[in-house]
Amino acid sequence: MHHSRHRPHIGVPAHTAVVRVHAGSRLMFASPDANTVAIVHPKNGSIVWRHLLADNDVLIHSKPLDSEVVASVSFHIPTNSYRIRTWSIASGFIIDDVSVRSDSSSSPCTDDSCTNRIELSTVEISESSPRGGSSPTSLVDLVALLPEGVFVRISRGSVMWKAVLKSSRSTVHISMAVSKSKKTAAVVGHDESGSVVVNLVNLKDGSIDQRILAPAVIVDEKDENACFFQEANKLLIVCNSVSPRNGAVAFEVGSQKLTWIGSSDDDGGYATKVSPKAFVLTTKAKSELVSLSSSEVGDSISSKAIKFSANLPAATRSFAASSDSAENSFALKLDCPERDNTRSGVAEFVDIAAGKSVANWKVDCLTHDRGNILTALLEAGIKDSRPVFRVFLVYQDGTVSLMRQSKAGIVEQWVRDESLAHVVDSAFVDLPDASFHSLENDEMRKIHAIDTENGQTVWTRFLGVDPELKNINVLRTGDVKYPPIVGIFYGKVKVQFETSFDKSKMLNAITGEDFGTDTVPSLADLGNAVGRIIPTSAREDVDNTFVYALVGEDQTIHVYPDSNASRSAFQSVIPSFYYYQASVGESSITGYSVMSDSVKGYIGKEMWSIDLPEGEVIAAFAQKDRSEPVSSIGRVLGSRSVLYKYLNPNLLALVTIRAKLTTSNLYLLLIDTVTGTIFHRSAYLGAGHAADGLESVFVTVVDNSIVLAYYNHGPDAAELLFEPQIDDGDAIVEKKRDGRPRRKGGINSIRNTAPNVKGYEVTVFEMYEMPKPDARIESDMYSSFSGYKPSVLSQSYVFPNQITAIGKTVTGAGIATREILFGLTTNQLYGLNKRFLDPRRIYGTPSAEDKEEQLFPYRPALDFNPKDVASHVLEVAGIQKIISTPSSLESTSIVVAYGLDLFVVRRSPSGTFDMLSEDFGYVMLVCTLVFLVVGIQVAKFYSPHASVMIGATPSLSPIASAVGSKCVCAVDFGSTGFDFAWTLTTLNANPEADVQVYSTWPLAGNGKAPAAVLIRREDGTGTFKSVAFGAEAIDRVCGMSPEGAARRTHVFIHNFRTTLFDQLGAQLQATLQDPVSGITIPALDLISICFTEIKNACIDDANNKGHAIFPRDILWVFTVPLGSIAKTKHLIQAAATKAGLLTPRNADAIRFVVEPIATAAWAMVHPKTRISSILRDGSKFLFVDCGFAASIAAFEMVSRKPMLRSGYRPIPASSEIDDNFLATLKSIFGDLKVSALKRNFPEYMQVISSWERNKRAFDGESDALVFIGSLKANAAAEIEAYNKRSGAEFELDNSNLFVPCRSMRTLFEKTTSFIVGTLQQTVATALPDTQCIILAGQFAESVVLQAEIRKAFEPGIQWVNSVAAGQ
Repeated sequence: MHHSRHRPHIGVPAHTAVVRVHAGSRLMFASPDANTVAIVHPKNGSIVWRHLLADNDVLIHSKPLDSEVVASVSFHIPTNSYRIRTWSIASGFIIDDVSVRSDSSSSPCTDDSCTNRIELSTVEISESSPRGGSSPTSLVDLVALLPEGVFVRISRGSVMWKAVLKSSRSTVHISMAVSKSKKTAAVVGHDESGSVVVNLVNLKDGSIDQRILAPAVIVDEKDENACFFQEANKLLIVCNSVSPRNGAVAFEVGSQKLTWIGSSDDDGGYATKVSPKAFVLTTKAKSELVSLSSSEVGDSISSKAIKFSANLPAATRSFAASSDSAENSFALKLDCPERDNTRSGVAEFVDIAAGKSVANWKVDCLTHDRGNILTALLEAGIKDSRPVFRVFLVYQDGTVSLMRQSKAGIVEQWVRDESLAHVVDSAFVDLPDASFHSLENDEMRKIHAIDTENGQTVWTRFLGVDPELKNINVLRTGDVKYPPIVGIFYGKVKVQFETSFDKSKMLNAITGEDFGTDTVPSLADLGNAVGRIIPTSAREDVDNTFVYALVGEDQTIHVYPDSNASRSAFQSVIPSFYYYQASVGESSITGYSVMSDSVKGYIGKEMWSIDLPEGEVIAAFAQKDRSEPVSSIGRVLGSRSVLYKYLNPNLLALVTIRAKLTTSNLYLLLIDTVTGTIFHRSAYLGAGHAADGLESVFVTVVDNSIVLAYYNHGPDAAELLFEPQIDDGDAIVEKKRDGRPRRKGGINSIRNTAPNVKGYEVTVFEMYEMPKPDARIESDMYSSFSGYKPSVLSQSYVFPNQITAIGKTVTGAGIATREILFGLTTNQLYGLNKRFLDPRRIYGTPSAEDKEEQLFPYRPALDFNPKDVASHVLEVAGIQKIISTPSSLESTSIVVAYGLDLFVVRRSPSGTFDMLSEDFGYVMLVCTLVFLVVGIQVAKFYSPHASVMIGATPSLSPIASAVGSKCVCAVDFGSTGFDFAWTLTTLNANPEADVQVYSTWPLAGNGKAPAAVLIRREDGTGTFKSVAFGAEAIDRVCGMSPEGAARRTHVFIHNFRTTLFDQLGAQLQATLQDPVSGITIPALDLISICFTEIKNACIDDANNKGHAIFPRDILWVFTVPLGSIAKTKHLIQAAATKAGLLTPRNADAIRFVVEPIATAAWAMVHPKTRISSILRDGSKFLFVDCGFAASIAAFEMVSRKPMLRSGYRPIPASSEIDDNFLATLKSIFGDLKVSALKRNFPEYMQVISSWERNKRAFDGESDALVFIGSLKANAAAEIEAYNKRSGAEFELDNSNLFVPCRSMRTLFEKTTSFIVGTLQQTVATALPDTQCIILAGQFAESVVLQAEIRKAFEPGIQWVNSVAAGQ
């Protein structure tokens, strides 16, 4: 499926006409701005046909000649001639195409004023039959009045004659008409003084029969409609005179008699032609339609006036139009008040023949989103003996609409928005809902927001006429909590290719409304003219607004938006911010750094400058977008070696051109924009633009590649011009007048283009750090001042079509293959996979390594593959720019091509590898899922009664998955302590039987290392450094004074697993706080420090025992709590990576095992356990892990190995074993209040350690007291308060803390009851065939728990107290 959206346009029409054809009517629209001629169907506004002229063929005028032919006049720049074409209205085919060379050596007239200097008319003549017959043959010739006074007659597709209407003084010819006799044509104009001049031209041979200076008629020489012709019995001329009096005057061609129309006062009125037989005369007081008639004998002229009834007061804009046919003739006058608060205007329709007004419409002359009406066009007809009208309106914003009368009133039948045919800038805005807006800024001062998903317009905003919109930039995207905003910059073109900006406006990208704050208004005056808008890497801290640098003509730099936050952000990037100034057509380029200025704020300081050789100017330039991702830093060759890419972010590809007579040379310079160093220069002889006025040089940068497109004029044009020689690729340096060095562009290589080719070429360059594989620049980071030059590879290809624009695809991660996109004059968007534009394409037969690298053999010509046409069968006319942005899929890029048309398409050069195919079997997938759900439910029903075993899983035997690892290290990441064991997998025949348990933790004896760590926060950097771990950390923190300076800079965290996993959810961004020092440490940093200690201890232990082990050799196995598997794994893996347990060579060397399974596996192989002598094959037993969080798993012995029982997963039983006693201790010492901990922390830690050592001594049936520890501070009040609150019987004797056994029985009654109850329910309901219960973990040695187990299950089920896991 092709996801594309296409909007065809014709441009904002300047020349409009209604053409009567056999099938009804058609609309002729011609747009000189868009360079198009089109025929539109008036019923629905659809395009019947259109023609887009070439860029160097500038449309000037167009009009219908009759019901079958439309004529156009354009100026062809390369040949300096006018081209007159005639087109078939029905088909759009060209009938005739005639060139008339201009005699002027100055620039031709191609602007809007030329429209009124061009007249086209037909002359129907009769000639004798070519076969000698008596019947005449009817022919139609075209006569044309062109600018510069050129008058021609075209017959049978060629120029019959050409006349130049010369005079002693400069004369402007503005109108032409053919006489009634068809023998002469009259041309009226005025000289530079305003005197009216009439020339009579003989249509037979083009000779000037008579030149008449009209008596006493002076017109305004700046008035483009000063005079026009009117048809009566004779050919009449009407002029708007300014002397001897103001007013409209009429006179007959060749006569000296003047007839004044209207009143004789100072306001004699102004005449506007609406048809060949009528004009509108407008005065301050009235407006009327006037038609003239002349006597058959003599030169008297009479007028007939039809007064319009709907005359509006002063300050009114009026539009006149007519509709003439053989059956009827009507005129329209549309009056629009110019007051801003008045929108309604009046359209009045007059029947010229009847001499009366027949209808009035109310029309909205001003709309918020369209602006004022600019042009009105009338089509009239008779239906059911009543006149019917259709009015075509053109608005300021480029909208064209048709208004018609219906039973419901005046309705708008259709609308065409042609402003998108004049786009000047565009930008993508990423919205919060993950869709994209493409914002288009056009010449009609209008902003369009278009959804790239469906191609629909989200909103439009017409911003008025003055000044012009020239630039749009994204100030904030939608990936933050604030709305996305864009900045619109107003400006004007100073000279070609250069724009000056003076105002800006911020808009909400979602709604199109003005966006501003108290400190930064929406509309901003930029002060001095801004010549360049440069994005920076800075963002405001508060709302993530992008910061732009606005560079003035004097290199003064303004920060935009103008706020303190923006200036502060910009200040931070000044040391690394460099920019350059270059413009197409200029002969130099200059680089700048930024420095602070006490008066101007910031100013650019010139760092370097390059003057091009004489006659050489900039043709194009491009730099890589720094926001584009780089997926790889090298290119893997077929030999498995790597060519490392040269990825200089400051590299500029500058294309210059030197034209000489009929040929030109093209040069490519690779320049570092920080230092001005020229890394490379190539010359292409005979290359350049295809013709004058036709842009043909394009360049784009893709990753480490540069793609250059140009026109090659062939071998005859490959003229070698003088080139300065450059040594070792450095630039020639000459002194400026001020003594500072100025670099001159040099040359590294002179390369002729393909010698036998005349046409478009594409040359691709690739840059690498070194020419040899596996060699690269010896530096951790790139610096422009290092002076390293790239190794440049290049190759040229013949391109089969004429190019109008070039672009590229962009994806989110840069993984997908890039595609180079070309706009073609065939009105197509063509995509060429970057693999075809590869300078490493081989000559001859590819080797095995070449095939491995998937290199194509080199062919000098690129084939045109219709399957690569991105626009499919659509005609995308006039592509001038191609932009792209990543989509939410890595395989797909959103591409927008615009010029005359707007086209949006999704491109996937590497295929949609992250999408399901169109023929994916969704029905089969749904059926499979239903089948699985039903199967699971059936299995659950039968699982309690099944005793089928499953094989050993990787979770039960992690050593079996240690492929490629030399060592397996199992880590018990416990709640109160850490421990690990390791074994070698490559040296031992039975690694499971040779497990080394680490037992030399400092100050911990042979037990676990307490889960405690002491960390110091480094001043200035904010980083954390491990000081002590385990028992050593407890010992050292107890030796610190709670009030001391050392304690305030340290973090002590202990027994943190429960808090982290249960309370904080094991989130990567979770933090833990030391309540004494108040310092907060990220959980990821804390765990990575612990893992670093374990890693170092494991490697040291192995090395001390004679085994050389490195982190890359180890497979790490972590035990995780059963109740928080998903929450734990991602945090442990991230911490292991940060701690260096996982390296790029063993990134996947980590496994996770739930605690009951890990305990069971350990108990089976531990030499001190009695389980192997108790259990036999077929024995069914439950394994209860009585650690800090208890859990249960069911097993059966098969082949002397424990196998998980089918259908029964391990389940969590409790997480409240030691919590009860720890909560008691915390309550005793002030509920962990900071003040209490600062006073009693060493005593508190002593009690915790004593509990770990003495908890096995508690007997639930005894009344004895068990000594816990000695308290140096007086805690009697806290203990007494706790006893009263909880009913406990804790005793304090001379600062010695004792706990009675009966209190422990009460404290742990809930826990033991829960464990025993869960076991009883499991055995009774699911596993009645259980033969043995095995207890493991630290709390398994609790006398209280053992007594409850014995009471509940003996003598039917045997129970065993195994060793604790990890001990």
